[in-house]
Amino acid sequence: MIFNQGYFIEQIRKIEAALVKDGVDRQVSSAPAKGRKSSDPARQSGFITAAATGLELGHPASASIFMGIATDQDDLVQDDRVATLGKPLSELSAGRHSLALILLTSAAKVTETLRRDLNKHILSCNRLNGVMVRMASGRIWLRLGAQAIAAGLTLDTIGRHIITHIKTNGHGHQNVEVIFVAGDRNLVERLKPVARQQAQERSDRYREALVEQMACETGLDCTDCPENETCNVLREAVVAARQKAV
Repeated sequence: MIFNQGYFIEQIRKIEAALVKDGVDRQVSSAPAKGRKSSDPARQSGFITAAATGLELGHPASASIFMGIATDQDDLVQDDRVATLGKPLSELSAGRHSLALILLTSAAKVTETLRRDLNKHILSCNRLNGVMVRMASGRIWLRLGAQAIAAGLTLDTIGRHIITHIKTNGHGHQNVEVIFVAGDRNLVERLKPVARQQAQERSDRYREALVEQMACETGLDCTDCPENETCNVLREAVVAARQKAV
């Protein structure tokens, strides 16, 4: 089923409100004052050794969710907002913790290229001092340097960088918002049902696009068509993709 992206944003808003109602700490910031640049520590290599690590958020052994949602409805995205739910980095014990990062953006025209580029904007956080980012299959892993955390690195810093990077380097983006849920596995897993639905919607959308591209325009009967063997291979690929999704 192809969902309107507003459906996912609505579900995320409900979960955020429920977490706050349950007593989860939430810190919210808006855009920096006009004429003042957002915090952007010096560039670095994008690699942090285990010895230099202070915190790992979304490590493969922890709960981890990344959702990038693009919509053509500006009013659904609160521009320049960064919300962090859970304990601040300075209050988390050294080691591994769970993480969800939700990136919301609006554009007059939402294309597949714009959606795919959301990952690139997240990976730009490797430029931040004390931050290493890895992503795969709806998951995100942040390795944060101990010295950077001690010097004041926060998730708000990272979120602010993402927004700035999109508005500086992205094409067609209008409103941009970042939401973090960090620390407790149970908090992050509250978002799993929505993340699964979005992943399924994305898979369905790609399959529909593939089927559309396979539409026959020769007007020939399949038994007489010289491309029949190629079409059979593509059909088998679509069937395999559907079975994998189930």
